[in-house]
Amino acid sequence: MDELHGWARDAAKAAICATKQGAFPRVHEMLLTETAWIEQKDWTSLAGKANVPEIGNFARCMSDPSTDKQIENDIRTAERLRVRGTPTFVTKSGLFEGASGLAEALATMRPPGQTVQEDERVGTLHVGKAAIFDSFLHPESSVSRLGRLAGALFVDEQRLLIGDQMNAELHLVDLPTGDVTTIGRRGDGPGEFHLLLDVMRTRDGFAAWDAGLARITMFSTTGDVAESWSYNRMWFNQPIAAPVAVLSDGAVVFRDGAEPAERQGRFRDETRYVEVARDGIAGMVTEALGREYWSGKGGFQPVMFGHLLLEAQIGDQIAVSQTDLGTVRIVSRDGEVSAELRLGQEKRPSASQVETTRENARKQLRLRIERDERRPNGAVFRQINEAKLADVDDVPMNETSPPIDAMFVDMDGRLWLRAYAMPDDDGNRWQVWNPNNLSRPQAVLVVQADKELLDASNAYVVLHERDAMGIDRVLVAALVEED
Repeated sequence: MDELHGWARDAAKAAICATKQGAFPRVHEMLLTETAWIEQKDWTSLAGKANVPEIGNFARCMSDPSTDKQIENDIRTAERLRVRGTPTFVTKSGLFEGASGLAEALATMRPPGQTVQEDERVGTLHVGKAAIFDSFLHPESSVSRLGRLAGALFVDEQRLLIGDQMNAELHLVDLPTGDVTTIGRRGDGPGEFHLLLDVMRTRDGFAAWDAGLARITMFSTTGDVAESWSYNRMWFNQPIAAPVAVLSDGAVVFRDGAEPAERQGRFRDETRYVEVARDGIAGMVTEALGREYWSGKGGFQPVMFGHLLLEAQIGDQIAVSQTDLGTVRIVSRDGEVSAELRLGQEKRPSASQVETTRENARKQLRLRIERDERRPNGAVFRQINEAKLADVDDVPMNETSPPIDAMFVDMDGRLWLRAYAMPDDDGNRWQVWNPNNLSRPQAVLVVQADKELLDASNAYVVLHERDAMGIDRVLVAALVEED
């Protein structure tokens, strides 16, 4: 803005301050049709000519730091959306610039309620009833009684990887034979973990993220330790930065956050994706806004039906969806957007779905409180969760849900997107996309509501479910076409 001319910022402030008194159209017209203000720089005189009702309030607004802050926020939003000038019309289909932009934007919009699934005829798949692998039925007790799942994925067509956070172990299962190779234990040595939080597929095998040691360990497809390296927490804004992709040359992309100046009421952290090379050189790939939260007496809680930030690795690129923008952007490591997918429509929850969502939040907090009562030194956590429980009725709720609430890329490179799951849905609907052809989905998969889809390979999927006792279960099943 400041590069346009020396008084562009003050002109923008004048427009903002006039808007607060309902005088924007008159001030806007004078800024565009007159040139005297460029030389005189007399903003109160301009306001008087435009019949702004309260000149004193206008003058105070011009010098108020919050007005400058609003402009800075608008500039960051424009940069994030890649707006280069005005007028620009922003829709879920993309950006439309210039005087013809409005007509072009309106021409690309779908009728209300119409989604990609209704618009394109695609096949519908279901999960077969008979699982070819069930962790509950496995003879090895370390597999049949998982502590806490840290992730599960196909390493190749015959091997399944299961991460156990609680026991600091990785289980590499040979699907045809059922044989298991168990890797790791709690410790500092090679292939050992302090806090195993995630597993990721790599070009030559898989990787495990130890958040306690800030260390990534790379394994071959057979489970041999290839190498490991730790990351300096000083590279990031937050100590909880987590890896989201391991690139072909060994560089790792982390999701890092930047806290807003004030975490009061509703807020969203600014999030950046940072690539760290093997030599420690770090650079930003892209940035977005994180999940919507609300700050109450009991601390932070997600806004109900709030917008999300999702990401997944596609080769050496990252798929990113800030759901309020209604798109999935495929971003190369230099920050350029190589492709963009427009998402379907948001959902408007019914009154019963709203109440069910609040009641589910209450149930989850009550379960946490019961767990805290059994934990050593759990009194502090119990107090926090009791305060959150008292806040549930005050947590804000969006009128519409995001279009999607989950995303991953499978072993074959297909992009999977889950339509936002409402509390009383019979099943979850996943769209399957070829990232090289985003004109239409390849298929739609319907998964039971109590099962979480984790990965896929060819015509098989990895599923996760948790029973009433909190025990994790991993399943592998075939996909079948709808009759």
